[in-house]
Amino acid sequence: IDVGAEHRFGGRFVEKAIQFSMVLPDINQTQRGSFVRNLLIPAGSKGPAAASPATVTSPPRVELSAGTDLAAVKELEAEAKAVLDIDDYREREAAAARLSQAGTMNWLGVEQKQRFETDMARKMSLRAATDKTAAKGTSHMLEGLVAILPPNPRQIKRIINTLSLLQQVLRIRYPQRVPGSPDWQLLARWVVLMVEWPMSWFTLTRFAALAELAVECSQGKSEDDMTGKINRGKLLGTLPKDGGWPIARSLAANQTVLQILTFDGPEWHRGNIGAAEIKWLSEVMPATSGQLLSAGQVEKPPAQTAAPAAQKPVA
Repeated sequence: IDVGAEHRFGGRFVEKAIQFSMVLPDINQTQRGSFVRNLLIPAGSKGPAAASPATVTSPPRVELSAGTDLAAVKELEAEAKAVLDIDDYREREAAAARLSQAGTMNWLGVEQKQRFETDMARKMSLRAATDKTAAKGTSHMLEGLVAILPPNPRQIKRIINTLSLLQQVLRIRYPQRVPGSPDWQLLARWVVLMVEWPMSWFTLTRFAALAELAVECSQGKSEDDMTGKINRGKLLGTLPKDGGWPIARSLAANQTVLQILTFDGPEWHRGNIGAAEIKWLSEVMPATSGQLLSAGQVEKPPAQTAAPAAQKPVA
């Protein structure tokens, strides 16, 4: 049974029982304090109430300070509520992106704006969590990635489920990186890499500069050229002790992995996934465990990675 160059048979079997698993990013000190306070609520007390629909669609509030324009505050909160009231997921996300990019909040102070955006991101995530159109909307946004999606429908569903949750993690951690934005598109590509090419993904999270080295390698650069570039510090991020050239060649030889790193489909952000992108992507999707790619591992076609069952030695 061919399970792919970077998967194990046992791992594929486990995926049938465990449909989804992830590691949440660390929470900051303020969030930790809030979490601990909730844990310390005495047994039997009501504790914090669950978010009701009215709470979710109520607008985030601007913290007032001296000299704040109350009319502008009222207008901003009304615009935010109008966004939260939109029923369709894709329309709501598009409206939220317009609100964020329109400069409507530029008159706020830095901390005021940060708190407002964070509160808005939280409410948008709560809306998405109970929205039946969210998964469908995510699927539509992924249509542009058809060229790099796996042929297995079940794997595509895993990618959609993973992205549906992680895009909310992205929004809360980085409020302006909303679904459909260029950064969201980078996250979508990164999710495809994690689900379908886990060893390449884990290796790149550990040695981020390999992404840039692989792209350079695919462009016909010689080992001498790249060694000089490494020595001059022209590559960002970390590399293995041996310079990473053999693994970079393996990554470059995998056309799907290379296409994920450099994807330029219609209406999609054309930026490469390099060390700088991997840094923040790893904050959203921490890689706590995995297996590193070995040199030459993906250069062989899948059929050559394992002998036929009849030829396998008996333990």
